[in-house]
Amino acid sequence: MGRRLVVFGAGYVGGAVAREAAARGMRVTALTRNPEKARVLAEAGVDAVVGELADDAWHGRIAERGADFVLNCVSAGGGGLEGYRRSYVDGMRSVAGWAAKMRGLAGPGQRGIGMLVYTSSTAVYPQTGGAVVGEEAPCDGRATGGGGDGRARLLLEAERLALAMHAEGTARGVAVLRLAGIYGPGRHQLLDKLRDGADELPGRGDYYMNLVHRDDIVGAIWAAFSSPEAQGVFNIADDSAATRGEICGWLARQLGRAAPRFSGVAAGGRRGALLHRLIANRRAKAQLDWHLRYPTFREGYAPVLSRPSGDGRDDCCGSAGG
Repeated sequence: MGRRLVVFGAGYVGGAVAREAAARGMRVTALTRNPEKARVLAEAGVDAVVGELADDAWHGRIAERGADFVLNCVSAGGGGLEGYRRSYVDGMRSVAGWAAKMRGLAGPGQRGIGMLVYTSSTAVYPQTGGAVVGEEAPCDGRATGGGGDGRARLLLEAERLALAMHAEGTARGVAVLRLAGIYGPGRHQLLDKLRDGADELPGRGDYYMNLVHRDDIVGAIWAAFSSPEAQGVFNIADDSAATRGEICGWLARQLGRAAPRFSGVAAGGRRGALLHRLIANRRAKAQLDWHLRYPTFREGYAPVLSRPSGDGRDDCCGSAGG
């Protein structure tokens, strides 16, 4: 109650955290590009600021009294590699600059902000071939399966900038949460494709698919804010060791239709559909005391299946990873 949270990127995940924080009695400020989102957040009791994270202009519009907690979960917002660079790398540089200003105002020996949580992606991992991937796995292309694309390198650069804020004394702690494929209410394009009668889907049915429900991501963020051991990188994925075929076959059965076949190729250049690995979540559960509300896709999709088809979009792996 009364503690201050600043959210950068109040979209699908960040907006949920901002609204929940306001309901808990926290003082919440959120930066968003979207004026309509700002209006909705304001109705929920959030001090909403419209602006671009990569532009330092917002520094003067966020009250200069620091923050107990900071969440950066900005999305790329389109624009290919340049959009990634601007949103993630330039955006994190802007956050670091703001935190340094807060440290200057706080006085000698003080940190600029409290706990910073940054949502990255399991897309930074190049591993495939059925590997079990923990946070110690290399992300520089030396692992089996080859390196990531330019987007992955930009995500890693943003992670480096975030983690440096703790070393430089501008943040009390920094937790980088690498998210698996996000799904949840209003974000379920795969399910909608099956509802619409698609009989072929991209990727391979015998490859593992790594998912995490939005509400469990929100839970991981709160766990990182509260844990004294929340420092470093943490994978955020559910407990389900399921293949794409198992997941889609189960969803098809719930809809009373035949299981789809798979094309064996990625759609729209998304390499995630052709990666075969299991993202390990043990560190987050052990160090953050993170508890999953939806440990597998079955629990997570059950409430979504009970509602009519919406306009969800995520390809079940979305831009977050796989």
